[in-house]
Amino acid sequence: DDGGKPQTSSSAAEKLCAIDKVDFLVGANVTELTLAIQEVAMDYKKIFLSSGAAGIQMWQNVQKNYSRYKYYFKIEPLDSLQLGVGMVEIGVETARAIAKQLNIPPEEVKVAILAEHAEWAEPVVKMAQDTFRDKKLEVVYTARPSREATDLTAELAEATRKGTKMVWACFSW
Repeated sequence: DDGGKPQTSSSAAEKLCAIDKVDFLVGANVTELTLAIQEVAMDYKKIFLSSGAAGIQMWQNVQKNYSRYKYYFKIEPLDSLQLGVGMVEIGVETARAIAKQLNIPPEEVKVAILAEHAEWAEPVVKMAQDTFRDKKLEVVYTARPSREATDLTAELAEATRKGTKMVWACFSW
């Protein structure tokens, strides 16, 4: 268990490659951990099948330096940008439904964005902010709590204080 710490993940990958002499690596479900393992796997020229992280950085590494990262393969899920398109579109449709239910114009639906502070979520949050703006939805509050946060009371209270009608959430847990 890596405890969600990239250094622990890279140390485990180092042991697997250097001591256990594995032929390939599979895993990590968190972008930050996958990036750490990717570097070790590439150092040892081991095939690395990424099975859960949604960040775009891993395939960007392949694009930027194919000779180093050619051993990396993403087997699932979609990347964060692909996931984000669906998530944001659901947010837009939800805002429209809220407007209809409240009998107000969609432009009056104030939106709060709550998204975990994680690599994979960075482009998704930007996409949400841009799309909501383009659809004339006002984002009145954005919070990026730690992925380890267990209480979002303060963030939700602030969103309420700002007159939010909809909270768009982006979390991996």
